[in-house]
Amino acid sequence: MTYTAKFDGKTVRVYNGEKLFGSIDFSKERMAHADIFIYTDRFHVGPESAADKDIVVTKADVPVFKFNFDKLWGGAEIEANGEPIGYEVKGKWFKPGTRLVNENDEDLVVIKNDNAITLKGFDLEVNDDDIEPVMIMSTLYYHIYASNAANPTFMMSNLFWK
Repeated sequence: MTYTAKFDGKTVRVYNGEKLFGSIDFSKERMAHADIFIYTDRFHVGPESAADKDIVVTKADVPVFKFNFDKLWGGAEIEANGEPIGYEVKGKWFKPGTRLVNENDEDLVVIKNDNAITLKGFDLEVNDDDIEPVMIMSTLYYHIYASNAANPTFMMSNLFWK
């Protein structure tokens, strides 16, 4: 299944065809923090502290899962209750995009910038119909977060110069 996503001010809206699938609303005050909306569900995502690179996804202030950042290779292993859950977010050699993979290194979600020059939108390819929507949206958040770490002008130009 393919989704598209576009910046609209400080919000990224994700569409399944013409239908709104979800959105990510970035905080203007704390750039790494955002709220993810999927239908009627609301999640918060961001590091636990300013010094922490790990990203925590919560729902109603209850941790759902955590992106445990790999300081050597980039990417992150996903954990719940301190235990790996079999998913990892990473890039792959000579393949564009950010990928959510399972324990067999199979691509479940692939997110690519729709245009390498403008960086205003994204193409999302979902290869597993059973993947939770919050995993899709969190992978998109991680892609944007990692793009910001690699190129701070990316997020600044998309979020704060509107």
